[in-house]
Amino acid sequence: MEFYVKLTPNPAIRQALLKQSGGIPLNDTKSDYISIKDLLSLPTLSDVTINECGQRSAFVKRTADWERDAYITHIEVHKKGEKTAEVRPGFRPSWSPCSDQLAFMRTQPNGNQLFIQSMKKKSESN
Repeated sequence: MEFYVKLTPNPAIRQALLKQSGGIPLNDTKSDYISIKDLLSLPTLSDVTINECGQRSAFVKRTADWERDAYITHIEVHKKGEKTAEVRPGFRPSWSPCSDQLAFMRTQPNGNQLFIQSMKKKSESN
């Protein structure tokens, strides 16, 4: 059994919004709704932390893995002005005071473990 949530509950509001944006008015069809599975599949972001100089940010991204029937959490690290991100499994990221290391937790078979990773590139450390 599938459940659906209506995106805009009031048909008049939905039609007005579509007209205003130049869209074609829709009928009440299945395409007007979003499924519960779709809602649960939306990624969530949490534990956002920015390093002291403001050049890097780290946050936890949680996504649904329907094949494993589980949520997957990983840390994404973004550098200001770059489109790419570094991704690593873990949660609860925290920058060191000098911003060159990132501490985070990771689930291991024997429990949670603290990891500290250098964020300096090899060319920076020489």
